[in-house]
Amino acid sequence: MAYRIPVRLIFYLIIFFLLLTIIFLWKKIQFNSLSNAVSNVQKKTTGSVSGANGLKYLFAGKEELEKAMQTAEAAQAENLALVNENKRLSGLLELKNYKPHPYTVRCFANIIGANTDGMIYFIVIDRGKQDGVEEGDGIITGSCVIGRVIKAMDGTSQVQLLTDAKSSISVKTERANVKGILTGKGQNLCEMTYVPKEEDVKVGDNVITSPLGTSFPEGIPVGKVTKVNKDSQGLSMSIDVRPYSDVFNTDNVIVVKKR
Repeated sequence: MAYRIPVRLIFYLIIFFLLLTIIFLWKKIQFNSLSNAVSNVQKKTTGSVSGANGLKYLFAGKEELEKAMQTAEAAQAENLALVNENKRLSGLLELKNYKPHPYTVRCFANIIGANTDGMIYFIVIDRGKQDGVEEGDGIITGSCVIGRVIKAMDGTSQVQLLTDAKSSISVKTERANVKGILTGKGQNLCEMTYVPKEEDVKVGDNVITSPLGTSFPEGIPVGKVTKVNKDSQGLSMSIDVRPYSDVFNTDNVIVVKKR
């Protein structure tokens, strides 16, 4: 007689295999979830590290750029200083080679300052008594008069400009040899005074130093006549003179004496 498997046993086996299948699927789901979680953590961690490294490189690049800019600015400032020094030395060389007149040259000097109250009416040069400079000495550029020394210290001197209201030097017109006194009017203007109305003075006449002055040799250019007014009160005419000198664009000067 053939053996028959009990129905109850078959039922239990089916239940057992179903449970095994359920347990296997549940474990697989848990494992996948854990794997995903670990993967996400790794991605976030990697992203954070990458972001931190990116910021690090960004700040490092910014610092390098700032250093490069500072180096470039320093080089530009140094180059400008060299250009200015070359200009100063070239100006001195030009003055030393300029000999249009038999001046008695005391020394060559640099302009190092000016009054600080707005209107420039005196300058300071870097030569003084120890260089042979004396009060009353004339100050010229390569071609024209700027002013004269009014105060000499040991290593520096104060120079009164032609345009100062207290300035006065003896001058004459080059064309007609009309003599007068040149005084300052400010605003880069001067006035030639004590010239009788009958004298021959015209707009455009060149004004030069006269032999009557005590600070300059004769014949150094001073300025040009820009206005002549013979209708002014008194016996003298009014003559405006524009100086040739431009103190704003002058760095180097010559200190001279008359004899």
